[in-house]
Amino acid sequence: MDSVWLKKYIYSTLANDATISEKVGTRIYEDRAPLSAKYPFIIFQNQDVRDISAVGAYRLLVEYSVIIKVVDQVSSYTAIEAIADRIEYLFHGTGGENEGIKVFLSKRERPFEMPEQDGEKQFRHLGGFYRFYVSEKK
Repeated sequence: MDSVWLKKYIYSTLANDATISEKVGTRIYEDRAPLSAKYPFIIFQNQDVRDISAVGAYRLLVEYSVIIKVVDQVSSYTAIEAIADRIEYLFHGTGGENEGIKVFLSKRERPFEMPEQDGEKQFRHLGGFYRFYVSEKK
C-alpha cells in the first residue's frame, strides 16, 4: 500500500480543522518546509512502516509511525502548545478515511520536543510520534 493516501489523510485532517487553519493557515508540509515558509507551520514525516499480516502473505493492515509537529521561531514552547494540543486532539484515539484508505486507529505514542538555534534565532519543535493503523479501501 502506498503511503500517498495516508499523507493526504493527515494533510486534509489538519487543513480542514478550523483551529489549525486559524493558527497556521495552509502552512502544512510533508517532510520539510520550504526555506521561504512563514512561521508557525506544521510538518509531518513518515518514520517507519510495517505490514501486519495474517496467515501467509495476506496483509491485514499497514502500521505507520509518523512524527507530526509544529515549528515556530520562538524561545519558548508555550507559544506553540495550543497547536500541538490540537494536533493531538485530531490524531489521538481517532480514525477516519478518504477515497484510498481507512484509518482504523491513530494514536500518539510519545511526545516530541526539540529546541534549535541558528545564531541569535531560536526555534521550537513540538508535537508527537503518532501510530496509524491503515487498510486499503477496495
